[in-house]
Amino acid sequence: MNGQSAAREMEELTTDTPSPASFKAAANGNPLQAEFMKLDMELQVLKRSRTRFYEGKATDQNRIGEEKNRLSSFEKRLENVEKDLSNIKETKGNPFSLELSYNGQSKYFNDQDKKSDVGDFFAKRLNGNVLQYQVSTERIALTSLGHYRGFELVHQVASSTDNTNHDLILKGNAQYSVRVDVSAPTGILTRIDNKIDEGIARDFENTLNEIDRLKNAINKIEEAENAPYPKEEEYKEKMERYSDLKESLEAERSGTVRDVTNNYEQSEEIEM
Repeated sequence: MNGQSAAREMEELTTDTPSPASFKAAANGNPLQAEFMKLDMELQVLKRSRTRFYEGKATDQNRIGEEKNRLSSFEKRLENVEKDLSNIKETKGNPFSLELSYNGQSKYFNDQDKKSDVGDFFAKRLNGNVLQYQVSTERIALTSLGHYRGFELVHQVASSTDNTNHDLILKGNAQYSVRVDVSAPTGILTRIDNKIDEGIARDFENTLNEIDRLKNAINKIEEAENAPYPKEEEYKEKMERYSDLKESLEAERSGTVRDVTNNYEQSEEIEM
């Protein structure tokens, strides 16, 4: 703007732009009227800001109840995950044992069975559930498969309809999800073992982090609960001056002279 192509900054304009109050004052020659109109505009900005501030407080009060309920749920989950981790530690190293049930009958596998045979049977069991779900008029979204390493295996049939990926739930003291691929049957137990041996420990850490986050969020809301509007004093001062000016201008219009000395200390420009 100043004609120098290398310039990267623009200086702020210093010339005051006439406001509606200035035009009004110039029209009737009354500085009190100009001040009154200027205060009126400033107060409108402050009132909107103040309303948003207290509306935000009301929203926070509603949110804190929800956050406390979530905190309670996560704290309960943390206890249950911790129990599952303890059970995993105690049973680690036990001989392989898997129970899979179908049509009211159970089939047991141990470390004498080939893992490929176990995987093939597991995959057929999952595919059979999906097929039965698709042709049945009474669709059952969840089906219990059996037990493995202290966890009940539950098939989420309703979300396993792509014929390849199947969603399972491991039910211990808490519940955990794991996705397995029936196109690679030998990897089904590997996925489940990885979830038990590593995934549940990560779940514990994630739950702990969420509890810390919720506690911090609740503390911040509670600390700000009694905080006043940051510009409350400015708002009160301008409201008082506004009332004085209004009374004075009304007196002028009625013919009553009233000395209104401007003892109001003009505040800096309000952020718009």
